[in-house]
Amino acid sequence: MRPKTELEPLDDPAFLRIVDTLIVDLLETVEPEDFYLIRVDNWFDHKWLNFSGKGRVHFDGSPWKDVALDELSQEKLTFPPFTPKRIVTEHYFARTTKGYFQEQASTQRVHQWILQHSSYNLHRRVTHFSRCGLFLWFASLSAKNGKASIMVYSVKAESVSSWFASFVRDSSWKLHCVKGTSREWIQELFSQNP
Repeated sequence: MRPKTELEPLDDPAFLRIVDTLIVDLLETVEPEDFYLIRVDNWFDHKWLNFSGKGRVHFDGSPWKDVALDELSQEKLTFPPFTPKRIVTEHYFARTTKGYFQEQASTQRVHQWILQHSSYNLHRRVTHFSRCGLFLWFASLSAKNGKASIMVYSVKAESVSSWFASFVRDSSWKLHCVKGTSREWIQELFSQNP
């Protein structure tokens, strides 16, 4: 079985073909043991890339013991703290001994179903979920919005890489913003799937 997206009523099939082409390429090049495919409600932007959440920052020496919230990105990457309401589906696929992927129930979810402050996410490290894994988020409602996005985290041993790409649709889908990877590589994959 090859992991792939499932068409929902407000998704653009052409965008989902882009995501599916990317999945095939990543599974062949990264060769993960675990693969998580996560559909996010609506479009999301590059600010989610490497975003860990909001933490409390204490001001030392302040007579009022002031505390403020600050957006945090950490050296040891955590998952983006999407609210549970934004996670439409989360599928987990494990590589079998024969080398193909099989969808299974995961022992742990990337995104919790319970609503928590994003500061709880600050210790949910990507490396705690998989020794060799691939995590791909993609935006839903692409037909309705005319814009869409993809975000990928890849972990091998203790090394984690991440990147983001967004697309806009006029008469066809065009690559818009790329962060954390080669624009040329995404464009080449994209051109394989007109």
